[in-house]
Amino acid sequence: MSNSKRVFFDKYETVILLDFYLKTLNKEMSRHIAVKRCSRLLRNMSKNKDKDIDDSFRSESGIAYQMSCMDAVYQGKKAKPTLFSDMVYVYRNDSQKFEKLLKEAKLMSENGNETKENVISTFSLSKEEGTNIFKKVDNGIVQTANLDFYGWLIECQKLAVPTARSYSSAINTLDMFCRENHIGTGQVKYASSESELQENVRLLLSNVEFQSNNASQHNRLTAALKKYTDYVVTYRDKNDNEALHSEQNDTSPDPEEISRIRITLKEPRFEFGFRNDSLEISRFRESYYAVNGISCTLNDTDLVQAIKSIGFIFDGKIYLISDEEKRQIKETVEESKRQGINIIYYSSLYDINFDEYDAEKIISADMLKAVIRNLLPTYHYRNHYFTFTEKRVNELDLIHDDILRVWGSSLLQTFDDLSNKLPLIPYDKIKMALSQNADFVWNSPGTYVCRNRILITQDELAEIVESVEDEIRANGRALLDSLPLKTLRAENSQVSDTAIYTAVYKLIDDKYDRNDKVLTRKGERKDIYTVVIEYCSNTDKCTYKRLEALAKQVSGVIKQPDIVEAANNAMVRVDKDNFVADKFVDFDVIEIDKALDQTIKKDFIGLKEITTFVNFPFCGYGWNLYLLESYCRRFSQRYMYETRRANSSNSGAIVRKNCFLSYHDIMAHAVARTKIKLQADDVFDYLTEAGYMERKRYSDIDSLISEAIELRNREG
Repeated sequence: MSNSKRVFFDKYETVILLDFYLKTLNKEMSRHIAVKRCSRLLRNMSKNKDKDIDDSFRSESGIAYQMSCMDAVYQGKKAKPTLFSDMVYVYRNDSQKFEKLLKEAKLMSENGNETKENVISTFSLSKEEGTNIFKKVDNGIVQTANLDFYGWLIECQKLAVPTARSYSSAINTLDMFCRENHIGTGQVKYASSESELQENVRLLLSNVEFQSNNASQHNRLTAALKKYTDYVVTYRDKNDNEALHSEQNDTSPDPEEISRIRITLKEPRFEFGFRNDSLEISRFRESYYAVNGISCTLNDTDLVQAIKSIGFIFDGKIYLISDEEKRQIKETVEESKRQGINIIYYSSLYDINFDEYDAEKIISADMLKAVIRNLLPTYHYRNHYFTFTEKRVNELDLIHDDILRVWGSSLLQTFDDLSNKLPLIPYDKIKMALSQNADFVWNSPGTYVCRNRILITQDELAEIVESVEDEIRANGRALLDSLPLKTLRAENSQVSDTAIYTAVYKLIDDKYDRNDKVLTRKGERKDIYTVVIEYCSNTDKCTYKRLEALAKQVSGVIKQPDIVEAANNAMVRVDKDNFVADKFVDFDVIEIDKALDQTIKKDFIGLKEITTFVNFPFCGYGWNLYLLESYCRRFSQRYMYETRRANSSNSGAIVRKNCFLSYHDIMAHAVARTKIKLQADDVFDYLTEAGYMERKRYSDIDSLISEAIELRNREG
């Protein structure tokens, strides 16, 4: 390929580039690592297509530039339609299509032009003297071979060709499914032992997505698995045809032959592994001749066995990892153990040593996991991490121990410092451990306190408990900010009040419940909704401000939705500030519903779209939207009030009781019925002005607009 010739990205390269860009956006990996991996994957894809490429093709510098272009497209900075913008559109609007393209692209980077529907079989069926036998093509010479799974189904199980083809295809699909979903060792067809196969099948059968796929295919997948297990146990191993146990032949190649094979495996076309199929074997023989000047005299079975003897098998491929690298990996892990480290995440270890592992063609954290497990089988291995303990220990407990190990003598630690001291634990896992363990207390943004390092004497604690009891006896609850904490604050001047409140409560949480700054005895706490309901049920009139004060007194916080919901369920809201008991309002239900019939022409209307009450009969108070909301909540026979969130902003809709649309669908229909542009800003403006929304924030706005477009198109 000429350096001056520009090769445009195709859709498969684009979907891989976008996938890596999204990983950087979600902070799953750094831009540096994403560029390296993306470059490696795209170069491998071209090599699998037998394209001649030079060092500049999909190089790291080129991918870095293309990722910047993808960023501009994704952030809306480039409006001109391109393949990049098309792919971003697919990602945002058709996740199923995006995932399908991504799977196909990743498969092409591993298997060349093969897709998941291809059956990886190197055998052809012929008839000689009335007997069906299978023959394998090896460099133009036809040799008799043992039956593969497809042939075994036809020859030994007497299945029809379509059924055999279906089962064989199912096993290939399941092998890929296990790799993509990290089920067991990720292999069915290429499991290295009978026990590995049976364990992977057991895990596969318990996978929810597999169960759903199997049910939709009328149990075809489980039927194929049963046949394949029978094939391995009763035929394949016994005939020693690439047995799952990978037993070596009696005669091993001489050292010089092994050396020539090793040199050939170092060629660029095999840097991402050697796959045991006829096409790959043919490629290997070509490279062997080009490198060594002579042809390889081993038959295919002995050649593959020799490659296995010096390589490492992962995901159905054989990789050449040097003995020095294996020694280095083992030493790294054992040094971590000597340092007292409790838990190591494969992804973190891989990212830290990415350049080293990348140079050795350890292609992923999952492969690193397989290598470590092979080198050091006695440790305790889990899906995402491994530990040095002999017994099973909770993941967060292990992280807790590592945090304490590096905490030091300081009272405070920043989250960033802890993360830097614990490079083998992912960022989010450290944050989870800090937030969920009582030994760590949030002090201020990004800073935590080690609770055991807060200075407090038993006498001070006893005084605090006595004060809590005195307040509860007098008021039914105690407030944290009224407790005698002056000395405690002075002795721990670096600690915020929030952290002191939390630390104190954790010392007495066996006796008391806490709601923000309010303490009550265990089992005696009432939530805001219950307290407001009880109060409103026993009073004739009250103001909204009185209910807010009551809520704050009980829980220390004001939760408007709980207050509004509770008050409206017990009283009638006659205006923004006042509630009255039902007996003070005289609703003529029949006439009010008739007035609503004249106003609401379809099945719903935004609350703020009702602008006149001229047809509404007098009920003891002047009509307004608050009074109308109360009426529709509990009194109307034909209408109800719906909203996303109880509020004091006249946000919501009046809906006929025979309308069964969700509130999301109500908003979509309302938007579709208008003539506004179906763009986010215009839609938000309409929904807030009509009263369907309180604020211009909605996580499903894209979905709502899509549904509105569909509704408009449907209505013509």
